[in-house]
Amino acid sequence: MSTGHCWPQAFSLGAGWLLPLPRALEPVGEEIDPLEAPRVDLAITDRSGPTVVWIEYRVARHDARAFHSVM
Repeated sequence: MSTGHCWPQAFSLGAGWLLPLPRALEPVGEEIDPLEAPRVDLAITDRSGPTVVWIEYRVARHDARAFHSVM
């Protein structure tokens, strides 16, 4: 059963086709060691509350404008 609200998905698909993200030509910054595997055996249920993912980036001051433009 269609609800008639597929235009946002069509718009997003068209925008992605017309305005693709730029491809990285080479790695930016320094390489880091891979992190250890995350713990996935937690007993999280629907009643555990909202899950928040917080990602922090350390960006050198001289790279801040370029970082902001790609984020």
